[in-house]
Amino acid sequence: GCGGCGGGCGSGGDDGGGGGWAGWSDSAVPGPKEHMSPPIGVGILTGGSGGFPKGGAHVPVLAKGCPEAMRPRMNAKGDGKGLAQALEPKAAGGILKPSAQQATAFPKALAVPSDASSFEQILEQNQRILDEQQRALQEMKAKSDAEEKRLKAQQDAEEKKQREEDLRQQAEVLRREARLKAQEEADERKRKNEEMRQQAESLRRQQAELRKLEEEAKREAVEAEALQFQADLSDMLVAAERENEAMSKAVEPILDDAKRRLLADEALVKAFVEDFEPLRSKLTDTLKDINAFMTGKHKAISGLNEECRKTAASLMQRISRLERGLSNAVGRASAHRLAALGRLEAEAKRQATIAEAKRQEDLFKKYDSDDDGLLLEHDIILLCREEYDFELQPARLSAIKKSECYKHKDGVEYEKFAMLRKLIDIAKAEVLARQRQEEMAKRKKNAVAQMAVIDKNFKTASEFLPGIDGEVVKAERRSLPLNMVLTRKIFLANDVEAAISEVDTATEAARDFIAAVQEQMQNLGAEVAKKEPLEAEAQALIARHQKLVGFKLTAWHTRLAKAEGVSKALKGKIELQQRKEALMRQANAL
Repeated sequence: GCGGCGGGCGSGGDDGGGGGWAGWSDSAVPGPKEHMSPPIGVGILTGGSGGFPKGGAHVPVLAKGCPEAMRPRMNAKGDGKGLAQALEPKAAGGILKPSAQQATAFPKALAVPSDASSFEQILEQNQRILDEQQRALQEMKAKSDAEEKRLKAQQDAEEKKQREEDLRQQAEVLRREARLKAQEEADERKRKNEEMRQQAESLRRQQAELRKLEEEAKREAVEAEALQFQADLSDMLVAAERENEAMSKAVEPILDDAKRRLLADEALVKAFVEDFEPLRSKLTDTLKDINAFMTGKHKAISGLNEECRKTAASLMQRISRLERGLSNAVGRASAHRLAALGRLEAEAKRQATIAEAKRQEDLFKKYDSDDDGLLLEHDIILLCREEYDFELQPARLSAIKKSECYKHKDGVEYEKFAMLRKLIDIAKAEVLARQRQEEMAKRKKNAVAQMAVIDKNFKTASEFLPGIDGEVVKAERRSLPLNMVLTRKIFLANDVEAAISEVDTATEAARDFIAAVQEQMQNLGAEVAKKEPLEAEAQALIARHQKLVGFKLTAWHTRLAKAEGVSKALKGKIELQQRKEALMRQANAL
């Protein structure tokens, strides 16, 4: 059979037994599918000790697991009539619906022989038949599934084609709508662009007119400004030309050859200084003001039209004439003045030479005690003492007496008085050199004594330096723990106040030592300066000592400042913490 339940059940009496076959399609059996057995099943069951009835018998039975309504009912005698009744068309109507092929093929293959060995063969044959039928059914089902898939694929393809056609039509509609919309938008854009072009053209015309008006207004403003500048410059040039005319009149006696010959050199120089120079200075200042006024305004003064440019060029020419005239007048007048000054200077030198010669003659006559025209030995000594302010040494006097100016006439005549003055100058230079050497030796001796006192005072002051260093080190060591406390957020003020006090004490002691050393270094030469001025060597020694100690004091000050900074910062932190605690107590009290 095919489909449905497969299996068998049978019963029989002493004289026989029952066997059965059954096969139904799943679609022919009503009820829940969980009671269905595999698609194809055949059950053959022998029963009873009497064997099969004569002639063989076959009874279709329902397999285990079939619905209760389909199970055959055995009567009390166990003769299988109940099964036959259950398999009657009336009883199985609506339950078993075998196909025409199942109804015709199934009973033909199941003839049961009476021989037991043949029964097994029949079973095998029936099994093969059933297997072939099962394979045939599977192939039919596979073909049916394939056909169903093909039909479904064909249906899907047709549906897909229909959907694509629908989508194509919709796309075509959308394209037509898009083309229409794009055409409308293009027309609208074209219209707007045309309107914007017309507006832009109108705006350009308005801007061109506005620029034209602005340019005209600008030209008028430039012209007005140029006219104003030209008027101001013209007023300044009128004043400068009046000053130039006055200067020309004042310098005319210097520049005119005929008038200049009538002037003495003193009168020419006086006219240049008193008459020409003030007017020249005034005109120079006026021209400077004009040039300052013109700075950055050359283009503005020129204007834009031709008439304005011509006026500006005329003003520039007037300025150039004034500058050239001033330069020419100053150059020529200065040349004549310098010539006059040269002549006056030469005359002054000549007069000074004459006066000096007269003075030397008077000096010779003054010390010529016997008016014999010769300066003798005692006259030369007196001349050196009164006029040259030194005592002539005997050795130098002997040298003078042996010189050419003295030995020929045992005296110095006036013609050789200049040679005597040179010899006296040499003698005075020797005296001055000897005095300088003596003063230098004295100064050196004083410097050695002063430096000894200064070194002694420096040695005394240096004895305090190790103590200062020890105090500084002590302050630094005591400030180290405070650095660690300073980084904490919470600490006990009472624990660090003693350490802060120790740091402050150490720093104050170190600063006291430093102040004492500084005072001693300032007074290194005070004891010597009270008696006499300090020599340069002593002052240099004091500067060296002060510089050497100053480096050390500066370094100690820096180190102490760090320790004091830690102490000061910690004091501020303690004060802030105390204020916070006071505020907390007030808040708790409230």
